[in-house]
Amino acid sequence: QSAIKVADSIMYITNVKNPDSASAYYMDQWLSGVKIQDLANKIFQAVYDKRLKAYNYITGKKMSIKEVKELESEFSRKDIGQILFTEDWYFDEKELKMYKQVNSIMLAYFRYDDDGNLLGNKAGIRVYLNGTKPMRGAQDY
Repeated sequence: QSAIKVADSIMYITNVKNPDSASAYYMDQWLSGVKIQDLANKIFQAVYDKRLKAYNYITGKKMSIKEVKELESEFSRKDIGQILFTEDWYFDEKELKMYKQVNSIMLAYFRYDDDGNLLGNKAGIRVYLNGTKPMRGAQDY
């Protein structure tokens, strides 16, 4: 109740999978607690159950179930390597605690060449949480 908002709709992307086996000595340790498959499965199931709406990150337009399934036929959930979060941050000066509210999640897939070299990422679905209204697509920024 005494927390003040210190960041409004801050966006950041974070790796949730080690993109490069050469850096495994430290990244695998940092990411050892990540259960991205569980999160992805829950998000996709909520989309298929029509409890969440999926949006195209680039265009900002709502995706049909058919479009989500087409994306899933092209990219595997096991290749989800990054998440783009949109959050509000709160600081409670009295309790000296920091809180976050996640407003949207975009799942991004790592893309590899035939030799297993990382090519980059591909934006997947974006979902909005906590009654947050959809934002513009990335192409509009």
